[in-house]
Amino acid sequence: AAGASATLIHTIASGAMAWKRKAKASDGPVLSFDAAARFKWLTGFQKRKKERKRRGAREVMEAERNDRISVQREIREDAKRRWRELQWHEKRIDKMIGDDGRLRLDDDGEGMSKRKKRRREALLEKAKQEKAKAEQLVALEAAAAVEKHTPVTVAFGVEDDDPFGGCEVTTTVGSVGGPTPGAADGGAAARSW
Repeated sequence: AAGASATLIHTIASGAMAWKRKAKASDGPVLSFDAAARFKWLTGFQKRKKERKRRGAREVMEAERNDRISVQREIREDAKRRWRELQWHEKRIDKMIGDDGRLRLDDDGEGMSKRKKRRREALLEKAKQEKAKAEQLVALEAAAAVEKHTPVTVAFGVEDDDPFGGCEVTTTVGSVGGPTPGAADGGAAARSW
């Protein structure tokens, strides 16, 4: 009986120990050697390198494409913004110019104080007087030049729609190749070329 009990303990002990060993062995990673996988990994360096280059090139191309798209978007937004500004300015100009084509200042004085209205009227009157003086001066100079047969120079202001604006024109009264009117002897010295 004594020998039977020792075998039983040993079986229980060896069973318990075997159970513990199996548990420890199954917990860790299992390594297995695969010759085909090792060959593929060793011979695949060039393939993996080419794939990395292709992926990098695709990423660069995609980044450039996104940059072009964003630049085009900015250009479109800028053009739209400039168009809106142009439309706003045109509306303002249309409001400032009346139906008769004359410039309206502050909606013809609506909402202006009496002092500002008087000042505006005084400035407009002064501008009309200066314009009239300038026209009289030009007429007098032209009349004097006609009598003396001297050249007259007239300057034109720069305007947006005038291709000849900003130039000066010099004219002389007289006939081409013939004697000037009022010349006594009619000689070559009295001719205006």
